[in-house]
Amino acid sequence: MLNLIYESFPYGSSETFVEYEIPYLNQLVGDKFRVFSFYRGNDEKRNIHLNGELYLIKPVVKDYVLGFLTLTPKMLLREIKAISKRVCPDPIIRCLWRMLYYRAYGYALYRKVKELDLNQDEVFASYWLSECAYSAVMLKKWYPHISVTSRGHGFDVYEERCCLPFRKTIFEKIDYIYTVNEVEKRYILRRHSEITSDRIRISHLGIELPKEYSPRVDRKPFKIITCSSVIQLKRLDLLIDALEEIDDIELEWYHIGGGLLLDQISELAEKKLCKKNQKHFFLGQLSLTDVHKHYQDHDYSAFINCSDTEGIPVSIMEAMSYGIPVIARNIGGISEIVGDDAGLLINPEGNPHMLSKAIKYIYSLSDNEYYRLRENARKRVIDSFDAKKQYAEYFALLLGMNKED
Repeated sequence: MLNLIYESFPYGSSETFVEYEIPYLNQLVGDKFRVFSFYRGNDEKRNIHLNGELYLIKPVVKDYVLGFLTLTPKMLLREIKAISKRVCPDPIIRCLWRMLYYRAYGYALYRKVKELDLNQDEVFASYWLSECAYSAVMLKKWYPHISVTSRGHGFDVYEERCCLPFRKTIFEKIDYIYTVNEVEKRYILRRHSEITSDRIRISHLGIELPKEYSPRVDRKPFKIITCSSVIQLKRLDLLIDALEEIDDIELEWYHIGGGLLLDQISELAEKKLCKKNQKHFFLGQLSLTDVHKHYQDHDYSAFINCSDTEGIPVSIMEAMSYGIPVIARNIGGISEIVGDDAGLLINPEGNPHMLSKAIKYIYSLSDNEYYRLRENARKRVIDSFDAKKQYAEYFALLLGMNKED
């Protein structure tokens, strides 16, 4: 039996990219799977069909108490030592809180699992290398014969981004980790001797390919699309400053996504992008279906990603599947999908001037050169990020763990 652990799916509006894998999960596994959601909000479940069973995991006070009281002095000392050497900006109190709710979720998951009839060949696969993975690892205390794996995407890999408790415990006890790119695999191996290279595999995410795309589009006006949460690390302010520099190209910028800084970024765009050649539109949060419909109904000249850190963003895959060339900072695993034949990578330290030069470069290409970028962008996704291929392989690996012993 396959047990999948998500931070929110299928509740709320995040983890939309999980929707790409569910049809293949239903098809390949039938009803022989369970989904555990660690969602902390109150939104209704999305209209996603799951053949398997769905359980919402929410800790109660007892779970937090048990999580704290069962911390051995050795475990507590190791975590406090790790917190003291943290490289992330999180304050100590937040790190201690994360440590506590990691433990609480472990006990909440255990309470639910106790009600189920587990077989000897159970596989628990966490979608994130976070409290989801740690909770699954905790289960090994009570069910030593289960197999545990986790994906690693971005925030859950890079310890510079946020406090990630119990790293040593996770890496010591987990069976396999699947990173979405080679860069993340090297990062984990460099920082953690507890895990060996043979226990880390690379497994790209994938998307459903649209049947049609526009190989040729008019670049006047030059239409830019971005798609991300509106938060600091996505650096939409960098794009605004870059667009402000350009006064000789008719520009239209469209953004898909919401977030904590939406009002602030909207105000910044209103203030700085006020020339006659500059227009901007904030489209808000869209469902996965609506994102694809938007791409089908609109032609864009370029997709831009300005983030400070990334894995391989699904948003880039989606844009490239419609033949949209990408301009991005060369960070994380982005170079594994974006290259000079399908867009343009700029210096990781990228500044607004570099970005504006990249936009002007794509705009200045001849029609034949630009159309070649569009064809190559589409081809890169077909070759390496097709959901049909990626998820068939991924679930086959997970199911194969049942038989490895």
